Amino acid sequence: MLDPRPEWTGASTRPRSREGGGVWVLHRGALGDGVLLWPMLRALARCGPVTLVADGPRAALAARELGLTGLDAEAPALGRLWVAGGAVQAVPGVTSVHAYLGPQAVRSRVWTENARRMFPGAVVTAHALRPDAALARLWSCLPGGAAPAAVGGAGRVVLHVGAGGAPKCWPLAAWSALAAGLAAVVADAPPAVVAGEVERERHDALERAAFRQLDGRYLSDLAALADLLRDARLVVGADSGPAHLAAQLGVPTLVLFGPTRPERWAPVGPRVTVMAPPTPRPMTWLDPSLVLRAALDALRGPESG
Repeated sequence: MLDPRPEWTGASTRPRSREGGGVWVLHRGALGDGVLLWPMLRALARCGPVTLVADGPRAALAARELGLTGLDAEAPALGRLWVAGGAVQAVPGVTSVHAYLGPQAVRSRVWTENARRMFPGAVVTAHALRPDAALARLWSCLPGGAAPAAVGGAGRVVLHVGAGGAPKCWPLAAWSALAAGLAAVVADAPPAVVAGEVERERHDALERAAFRQLDGRYLSDLAALADLLRDARLVVGADSGPAHLAAQLGVPTLVLFGPTRPERWAPVGPRVTVMAPPTPRPMTWLDPSLVLRAALDALRGPESG
């Protein structure tokens, strides 16, 4: 039986019941990939208990936003899934386990055998491919899977200038031009400019100075980022985890693509606008005036079209 003994103390939220049960989804990977699983988690939760195993802050955020159970993948009881002959603790009553852990899990007999011992009688499926937009759109079509549109955020326009891969980042000079254009039109509040821990480490001295001139903030707390995005009237970002998060929070989201393909990696949500070149190319393809026009259209809403 599942109980909150010390080996489970890494849980971001405790399991709802001591009996476990329901469906478990395991994911280790980038924030954006994890958020692409949210439509699946919503749809599954309509049918019974769902437990998400992920990196601690991401599991905690999904638990808070989707009303499911979140467990930290680093908890010792879960880490034993990767140890040959590990003393795994059986969790009875689980019907199915969906593991998005990459090719290593598919190839690992150790993980598969331990998972079958941890979840006796469950159907255990290890997926080699990362979650993508096609998967998210599929589950969004099922009852309960679609993200509801946020109710009129009264906050500022949020510009998230970062992305996990440097080639996906729009130049800071372009962000500065966009921020100036928005400030001239949206007179009641200048845009909020944010970036993540990756940018804090990646930015050189000149980029940090430019970021400070934008009154930029580096946000490392995922829950605080979600709160900022939820209150935004519009979020503009690159192909990044925060853009996926904004889309799944139902916030109007404008996403800027360049070297990656939106047909596979575009955020999924009720108010997503994508700007992408005909074929993948560097982010310098985007002129700030075009992005400003698209941002203003998104602020005016669907009726503007």
